Amino acid sequence: MKPLRKNIDLTISGETVSVSVDWEVIEIVETVFGGMADLVVTDTLVNYPPRHKVADVICQWVAKSNPGKDKAEVRSEVITARHTDFSAYVGAIQGAVLYSLREIDESQLDDLTSGKDLDEGEGDGDPT
Repeated sequence: MKPLRKNIDLTISGETVSVSVDWEVIEIVETVFGGMADLVVTDTLVNYPPRHKVADVICQWVAKSNPGKDKAEVRSEVITARHTDFSAYVGAIQGAVLYSLREIDESQLDDLTSGKDLDEGEGDGDPT
């Protein structure tokens, strides 16, 4: 199995912040949401998660990859994001977890991170 080597770019206050996708993304999601990451993703596909939980995940991701970034600014940006931007943050969480679990490929991760939904029937579910 090939190692994960992918960064996703999030827009925070008009600035692009790069976040490394690795096994730690699962750990952060599970800690914040209090459940298995893949179940969290399944739930967020049906129900939008609370903004404060999405903000907590994004804050921790950004702090890990960009330690100098102001956490209060990141949190405020995510919590007050317009619907389309918030969808991109939720999609980033979904995509990073699914990519880490090797359920989706890089192009599908890019789609989710940009706020797009994955169309049914695209891909075979095997990113290798």
